Amino acid sequence: GQAVETPAGPYAEAAHIQPLGRPHDGPDRPENVLCLCPNHHVAFDRWAFALTDALDLVGLPGRLRTARGHSVGEAFVAYH
Repeated sequence: GQAVETPAGPYAEAAHIQPLGRPHDGPDRPENVLCLCPNHHVAFDRWAFALTDALDLVGLPGRLRTARGHSVGEAFVAYH
């Protein structure tokens, strides 16, 4: 999903691929973060969809789009 348009401008959330805190102990680093709309953030956290190693979506049609200069950490995707 794309950012939600609000009167203050677009809004999106940072979703950690390998969750922070116990028991997952994921790091707060850019390669462990996806930029998602709030609805897709909750869906990702609740396993309504996931990613393959090739960044295809499982549970939703399509493939993850990445921004130039942002690499998604393979180890974090494998963990999720």
